[in-house]
Amino acid sequence: MDRKILCLILLVTADGLLTISGINLGFMAEANPFIDSQIKSTPWLMILIKLALVSLGSLILWIRRENRLAIAGMNLLLTAYSLLIFYHFTLCTLYLAGY
Repeated sequence: MDRKILCLILLVTADGLLTISGINLGFMAEANPFIDSQIKSTPWLMILIKLALVSLGSLILWIRRENRLAIAGMNLLLTAYSLLIFYHFTLCTLYLAGY
């Protein structure tokens, strides 16, 4: 579970950085209204808030690491963030290709 937590934190960081980059380049918009307001005012604060929340959630999952539901939750989060990063890279590729 330790490696999964590290991987999740790295994926969340990548999501934040790619979101900020996509918004600054003009080909992406943030769907979450709270996060959108944070990105516009202080983008790095948004990343810190997301990391703090994910770290807190990861700590809870790590404490409950023997629980099957916690393991399933971590696997679901890793899958969701992996797909989100794939989506970011797809948008970046399309933007760079001129679509």
